[in-house]
Amino acid sequence: MEAFEGWEWFYLDDDAQNIGPFTTEELQGFYQNEQFTDETYVWAEQCEAWTTIGLYSELQSVLQAPAAPEAAAAAMAPVEEETKESFTQRTKEVAARRTSVSLPPQSSDKAPVVLLKELSQKKYKDQAHWFLNAYWSAEGKAIRFDNNPEEREKVWQMYHKMVELDKKNGKDGNELDEYAAHIFLEKTVGAITVKKMRQVLVEIDVDFNQMVSLTEALIYAYKIDYKYLVTAVVDDEESKALLEAAQNAVSAATEALQASQRAAEEAAQAAIDAKAAAEEAALSAQKAAEDAEAAATAEEHAIAEEARAVEEANAATAARELANAAAAEATAARELANAAAAEATAAREAAENAREQVCYKR
Repeated sequence: MEAFEGWEWFYLDDDAQNIGPFTTEELQGFYQNEQFTDETYVWAEQCEAWTTIGLYSELQSVLQAPAAPEAAAAAMAPVEEETKESFTQRTKEVAARRTSVSLPPQSSDKAPVVLLKELSQKKYKDQAHWFLNAYWSAEGKAIRFDNNPEEREKVWQMYHKMVELDKKNGKDGNELDEYAAHIFLEKTVGAITVKKMRQVLVEIDVDFNQMVSLTEALIYAYKIDYKYLVTAVVDDEESKALLEAAQNAVSAATEALQASQRAAEEAAQAAIDAKAAAEEAALSAQKAAEDAEAAATAEEHAIAEEARAVEEANAATAARELANAAAAEATAARELANAAAAEATAAREAAENAREQVCYKR
């Protein structure tokens, strides 16, 4: 504890705000009450830059040592079951009542990881603009966006997907929780196991707050050095022009995406209409084919019936002719029979007359 005696400490909250000053004993109380972790950023005037407790091994050893006398930390005694938000508010109120000769460094003097934390606190759209601006015409970098509309649209799509998944804050948010980040990874990287997802989240979560900002997702997707990213954008006229160009590119990508979505919807509707028309035409063609087949069958039946009728008519004519011939032959036979009968009658009568004459002569 003697090594840090008299030091005035500040810490960085989740909104990248400097809160302090606090004594080393108070820091020890915060750490041992688990209100601080090894990922908490701290700074004192004697430090070169903001750093995490876990990376400051000498301070970490002091904070892990047996607690100082209760009187040393009485002013910041822990509140039972205190939430992270209420702890932050309480320390702000305490810090507001204190004065310090130390001034925490400005953003330009902060460690890159602290600048990254501040960048990750910006809204999704501002993070996208920053990323596009940093790599708009970056010389010697693997990516640049000034002549790469496909990659600009990819950044926009990642921004749009994060806004969609942030059910609580939407476009006003800045990072996703583990569940939403898992869905984001599935949509942008592809389906992965829970174990792999957690490994990827550890890789992405550069500031170790168990949340994934758009900046961290872009760092992971493009495999870039975040130390360059957080210092690449400067507030000058050239940067403003680059930022405006990046914003225009995002707007153009948005309009292009919306136009392509409308065109896709129109094409999909046209395809649905064409499919319906094709199905209706197919039904009509099928019905016409069935009608034609029925007509052909009826025609064949009519032809067969006509042939049968002709055949029957011919047979009737032939039968009638045969009947007429038979009738004629019967008439001739009857006439012959009648003539023969007449001759027989005459012969009988002649015989009887002759017999009578013989008897008379006797």
